[in-house]
This record gives sequence, structure tokens and C-alpha cells, in this order.
Amino acid sequence: MPEGHTLHRLARSVRDAFGGRVVEASSPQGRFAEGAALLDGHRVVRSDAVGKHLLVGFSPAAASARRAPQRWLHVHLGLYGKVFFGAANGAVDAGSTDDDDGEGGGALAAPPAPVGQVRLRLVTLDAAQGAGPLRWADLRGPTACEVMVRPEVDELRARLGPDPLRADDGPERFVERAGRSRVSIGALLMHQDVLAGAGNIYRAEALYRAGIDPFATGRDVAPERLAGVYEDLRVLMRAGVRSGRIVTTRPVDRGRRDDEVDGTPVRRGQAGAHYVYRRTGLPCRLCSTPVATTVVEGRNLFWCPTCQAPGTQVSPFDA
Repeated sequence: MPEGHTLHRLARSVRDAFGGRVVEASSPQGRFAEGAALLDGHRVVRSDAVGKHLLVGFSPAAASARRAPQRWLHVHLGLYGKVFFGAANGAVDAGSTDDDDGEGGGALAAPPAPVGQVRLRLVTLDAAQGAGPLRWADLRGPTACEVMVRPEVDELRARLGPDPLRADDGPERFVERAGRSRVSIGALLMHQDVLAGAGNIYRAEALYRAGIDPFATGRDVAPERLAGVYEDLRVLMRAGVRSGRIVTTRPVDRGRRDDEVDGTPVRRGQAGAHYVYRRTGLPCRLCSTPVATTVVEGRNLFWCPTCQAPGTQVSPFDA
């Protein structure tokens, strides 16, 4: 499932492609026909992300691009959702919901016929009026795709924990919610109502970098250390937004070989990118203890039994 930095990259791609533009909305698959009809002929005036949720704001075509959105498109990609962008000048971005680079395509005068189960297609309607190039986007396989009004958006945000990538969020709610819980911190970081946007990779890597035992309960982790995890995630996830990749290691700690042991090829630019994620049985990059794994919250959790031993109070960087 895409982690939060990917959704913020996607929000930026939507903003770049459709910001201020009037669009035609359709559902080639048919499953979102009623929702698409509510957005058809409207102007995209906002594109934002909260945790793993994409929120695109629409106003009537006659409204100013600065007007507050009348309706919101809410998308949660889940495990299989992807968005593909295209433009008449040949620019095609097939990588906005993947941690990789997009691919260029040949120049097209009109959107190609939909391929596969396209839940929603957006196409600019105002290109002929000189508002900008013809652009389109196809959404396939999301877990959620729905139209919301502002109270529903506010309710969604209230259910979520703070998002480290949002300037209007901070660590306070995370520290408060995690700090009173008897649930392990390794589980809490996967709870989107505690912290929005972090997933399995960021969970493992942030706890390792902080030297926190993943099985310690939230209430047993000092508030300043919880705040430190949040601020570190802010740094790591901002880097992920910039690069499109999750890299959590310091340059001095990175290996030069493919070092995932499950047979999965290391992706371009990812060799040596993680301290513990998918490194079961391999030596810790800092202390050489074999990395361990177990299932927590339905996903494999990776940790170093030495650098994150119970009672450890310092980051392995400072040990």
C-alpha cells in the first residue's frame, strides 16, 4: 500500500495537471457514474493529501479558481489503486503512485481509449479556449472513490491522526494518543487514527533510527522520544516526497550490493536504502546483530534485537 509521501506526490501531480482547470469527469467502468456526474464540468480548485487519503476540491466552472471547493473527490488507493496521467504534448506520468520515475509517451491529440477497469477519468475541457494543454488522468483499482462535502471532509480529518507532511499538523496529538496507549508502539504506528500516513517501511525504519523497542507500549515510551519519532518521520517523508523513494539510511551506512534476502530485486536507487526493512537475518548495519522479523498488525515488522533492545534509551547513531 502506498505510504503517505506517495499521496502527497499524487496531490501535487493532480494540482500540476488540473489546478484551476475545468474538467470532464466520467466513469468508463461504470461503478462511479453518479459521483463522476457530480464533478463533470467543474473546476479543480484544490488538491491535497491527508495521510493516505487524496482530496481534490471542485467548484462550478464559472467560479474563481480561488473559491472554496463545493465538492471534494476522496480517494484511498488501498493496495491496488493507481493513477495514470497523460497530456497532448506526450507527457505521461505513470509513476505518481509508485516510488519510481514516470515514463515518457508519444504525442497524442486526444485521450486514448480507457484500458482496464478505469473507475474515474478526468479530462480538461478548456484546452480549446487556450486555458492550457489537453490533459487527462485515469484512476484504477482504488479502495475508496467518493464525492464528499465539507462536513464529511472535516469528519474524515478528525478521525485521522496528525500527518507529518502537513504544515498544519504537529506531534502533540500523536504524543497524546500514543502516550496513553497500552498497545505496542510498533502497532500504533500502523494505526492511522494515531499517526496518518506512515506505513510498514516508515514504521520499521523510524523505530530503528530512534532505538525504540517496537514491543514497548506507547505509554512506556517517553513523550520526548515519541515527539522525536514524529519529527524524524517528517524529515524522512519530506525526502520521500522530493525523490519518490523511501531512503532512510545515512550515506555512510549504505551498502553497495542487493541486500534483500527474500529474492525481491532491489529497485533502482534503493540499494542500501533501509536499516532493517526486508533485511531479515542480515547483519545490522551498525552493530552486526541479525535483523529479526515478526508479524505485527498483519504486516512483517523488522527490528534489530540489539539496537532496539528493551530499555534502550538512545538512538543507535548515538550509542
